[in-house]
Amino acid sequence: MLRDAGLPDGVLNVVTDDLADAGDIVSALVADPRVRLVNFTGSTSVGRIIGVEAARHLKPAVLELGGKNALVILKDADVDYAVNSAAFGAFMNSGQICMSTDRVIVHRAVAGEFIAKYVQRINQLPYGDPSDPANVVGPVVNARAAQRVSALVKDAVAKGATLLAGTGEIEGEHRALLKPVVLTDATTDMDIYYGEISAPPPSSTSSTPPTRLSPSPTTPNTASPAA
Repeated sequence: MLRDAGLPDGVLNVVTDDLADAGDIVSALVADPRVRLVNFTGSTSVGRIIGVEAARHLKPAVLELGGKNALVILKDADVDYAVNSAAFGAFMNSGQICMSTDRVIVHRAVAGEFIAKYVQRINQLPYGDPSDPANVVGPVVNARAAQRVSALVKDAVAKGATLLAGTGEIEGEHRALLKPVVLTDATTDMDIYYGEISAPPPSSTSSTPPTRLSPSPTTPNTASPAA
């Protein structure tokens, strides 16, 4: 398709590989003298490896790694608009986008209204088979990803977070589907507080002046008041 659009041969090259061969292939690509700059988007653990490889060859590296993307909602915000924006930002493509909303920070003055309406909105999101156009949230990329997200939710609940939507349980024929989740009362000792979820997002909130809510993919959102 790109060639038909006029892109010259050799400008874009796609390399596919087995996971077991990824390390050797990355090392070969980074070491090749024709590669002058390395740009990587992905996990922190893999980014660290690529950064080390690039440094060994004194090549600049641009790394866009995992994080907790925040949506800030101020006290004069249109709450209904904010609820729809947060739901879209957190659950679009089952939250599996590098800039998906992973945390929502809400001013205390509107926190109660926002959380109530947000939970109601998330509970209404149709989820399931992505081939059904009626479904808004589909499965995550594979069963292993679903297990990781489920573990994040269960860890948070075990440490005191409150589940306002979803269950954190894995569903579906391929064991890769989770009902959209919303969590509140997330604290710094919970893995979900810092870890990028990459699934139908949980949101986490902490209690202090603005309220913090952090969504994560194919799983609950966590909410907490923040100063």
